[in-house]
Amino acid sequence: MRAHRGKAGYTLVELMVTVSIVGILAGLSIVAFGRNWRAERLKAATRETTAWLDEARRIAIQKAKPCRININRADLILSLNPNKDDPNEFCPDTLYRALDIRNTVQNSSEIVMCSTDLVNADPAQTSLTCSGSQSGSSSLIFTPRGTATTGVLIKFHMPDAGADRCIAVMAPLGQIRSGITTATGCDFTTAF
Repeated sequence: MRAHRGKAGYTLVELMVTVSIVGILAGLSIVAFGRNWRAERLKAATRETTAWLDEARRIAIQKAKPCRININRADLILSLNPNKDDPNEFCPDTLYRALDIRNTVQNSSEIVMCSTDLVNADPAQTSLTCSGSQSGSSSLIFTPRGTATTGVLIKFHMPDAGADRCIAVMAPLGQIRSGITTATGCDFTTAF
C-alpha cells in the first residue's frame, strides 16, 4: 500500500492572514515613525536655539557689553539686535550670525515658534498656547555679567509631534533651560 502524503505548502487562507498581519504591523510602524520624526525635528530646533542663546550670552560676557536678542516668531529667526542710533549700546549683529531655524533644522517647515516675556512668572507654571502661524517678536537682553534683564519663554510646536518643546531664559540669572511642555507650563526635569 502506498501512504497518502499531503501536498507541501500553504493554503490561500494562511497566506492572506499572514499578509494581513504584516500589513497591520507596517501601518502601525509608519505612524510611529512619523510621530518620532516630528518629535526629533522639535528636539533639533530646541537644541539649536538653546545653543545659540548660550553663545549669545557668552558673547555678552566676553565683550563686556549687553547683547539684545530679537526673537522673530513668524520667520523663526533669532538674531542680535543692535541699537541703530547708538551702535555702542548693544553688541553689533556682526559678532554672531542669526539663527534661522527653518534653514538650520532640516524638514522644519511645519514648526511653529511662540514666545512670551516672563515678568515675575515661573516658566514651569506659565502656559503658552502655540498653534497656527505666529507674528511679532520678543526681545531679550543679556548683560555683561551674563544675566538677563527680563525672562522669556519660547515654545516650539509641530502638528502630530506629541509633546511640544519649550525653552526658558530666566531673569535675573540668565539661566537657559529646555524641556517638554505640559498642560500647566514646562517640565524641565526631563532629558532629551
